[in-house]
Amino acid sequence: MYFEAIDQLGYLSKTYMLLSEHLRALCDKNRSLQAILNNSSPYEEAEPLLKKMLQQSVSQSKKKSNGYRYMDQALNNFCLNTYILGGRRLYEIFHANFKGVFPSPRTMGERLAKHQTFIPEGVVNVEGLKEYLTLHNLPMMVSLSEDATAAVGKRQYNSTTNSIYGFSLPLQPNGLPNWKDSVINSALDAVRMFSTYKRATVLIVVMAQPMGDGIPPIRICSFGSDNTFKTTDVKHRLQTIVSLLKTEEIIVLT
Repeated sequence: MYFEAIDQLGYLSKTYMLLSEHLRALCDKNRSLQAILNNSSPYEEAEPLLKKMLQQSVSQSKKKSNGYRYMDQALNNFCLNTYILGGRRLYEIFHANFKGVFPSPRTMGERLAKHQTFIPEGVVNVEGLKEYLTLHNLPMMVSLSEDATAAVGKRQYNSTTNSIYGFSLPLQPNGLPNWKDSVINSALDAVRMFSTYKRATVLIVVMAQPMGDGIPPIRICSFGSDNTFKTTDVKHRLQTIVSLLKTEEIIVLT
């Protein structure tokens, strides 16, 4: 009995020491967090953006997700840039792991849409390109590039054009699809599209690069595809775009 009591006391003593160390570590972390929030030592060198993220997280921690409010404009701009540069997938990871800091991906998509000019599938945004070049006082000449990026197939109704997006529409002789093929006037049109057109698996994007230092390229055309077009389609598409730009006196170098 005596030795059993000694063993129990030894066990309790070790447990107490571990709990004490854990408690001290928690206290140190709490003091560090408070120091950041109060802009004091030992983290005076912490970046303003990280401080904003921490302040936002702490202020939202006692709220339910439907009660989150995102009022810091600088932090909102950072979240929007993250969505643009990293893409939706990366943003979803941040949103899931930084509770209350990053607004929902759907909210970011809606905010981004407010800054975009809607251009139907397969339509070349010649006027937008000319306005972009004029705004930045650039020469009326660009180089073109085309690329395809994998897309998660999803058919979705667009109220702006009364059409369904997400199909791989047939290409015209000019190498571009006719977005009017996706317009619906009745339920039968929707049934016809789902039974006729394949689901788009890639997004074809045509970019125009202005001739100016530090000037980013601009998207002038995009459309969904099942990636089964031919080389002749690409050539005809290039010829069509060059011809359309030429009408606005925009020269294509490459």
